Parts: sequence; structure tokens; C-alpha cells
Amino acid sequence: MFASWYRLIPLSRLNQATIRTIRFKKNFSTTNVVNYFVITTFVVYFEENIDNMLRPSDAELEILKIVWQNEPVTVREVHEEISKNKKVKPTTTLKQMQRMTDKDLLRKIETDKVQRFVSNISEKETRKNLMDRLLETAFGGSAKALLLEALGSDRVSLEELKELKTLIKSKEDGAKGHD
Repeated sequence: MFASWYRLIPLSRLNQATIRTIRFKKNFSTTNVVNYFVITTFVVYFEENIDNMLRPSDAELEILKIVWQNEPVTVREVHEEISKNKKVKPTTTLKQMQRMTDKDLLRKIETDKVQRFVSNISEKETRKNLMDRLLETAFGGSAKALLLEALGSDRVSLEELKELKTLIKSKEDGAKGHD
């Protein structure tokens, strides 16, 4: 089981000083130190990949939106959709989708000798994670500040304001029911 993880981890980081430190702090044998190092490094690697998966770049998000609307899709279909708004080479789209497959954002499926792609993450989950990131980084975790900023822009329509009022009312009614 450990053998497959060794390829992912630069074991050059595991030097004698590191082994002595871990052995002292954890009271491990040298073999257990190597196993501990491999496991903890793998967990860090795994957490970084999960973080990347939950925070797609703008280019990745553009592709994901197309995939979510039309999955399963081919590279050609994605490229044609992207090309409506900007000039991009087909090889660029292909390379980006290959990277997204490597990052587990997309998954390749074979149908009738044609490679198609489906998303590995849901639109709802992605939106939630992007909103959480925006809330934390730009507004210090304050939902009030985020809403005030959004409502202060000229982009909010009267219909959207009515929907927000309805949503706030239902949240208030739900909170009263729990008191």
C-alpha cells in the first residue's frame, strides 16, 4: 500500500535529522518514521489536491460551466462554446481539459471511440466553496458586508430585490420556529 505513495512524495525531504526529530517526538522506530512521514506527506498532498479541486481557476470554471450544462462533452464541443466569446486554439482547450482531468476536476469516459468528459465536482458545491472563499478573503467572514456590497451595486434588479426579501423573510420565519 505504501509503495504507490512513494512515487508522489519527494523522499529526499526525509533526511537523517528529520528521522531523528520524528523518532524523538513520536518515540518511533526508523521504519515507523518512514511510514509516518509517507502518510503525513500523503495527507498534505491529498489535502492540497482537494483544495485545488474545490477552487478552480477562472479558465477552469469557464470550462466547468460548459461541462455542467452539456455533459458528457467532447473537447471540440467545449472549444466551440469558448470560441464564441474569445479566440482560443483547440490545443489550448485540450491541454486545459487534460490538466483538469489530472486535477480530478473532470473525468474522461469513452463512448463509441470518442473521448467525452464529465465533471467530478458539482456546480452547487463549487459555488458554495467559491462563495466561502470570497466571504473569508474579501469580507473577513462577514455575510452582512458581502450583502451590503452586492446590494450597493447597480447590478441588482428589482426582481432580485423581491426574491431577496422573500428569502430573508423565510429565514426569519425559520429562525422564529427554532426559538
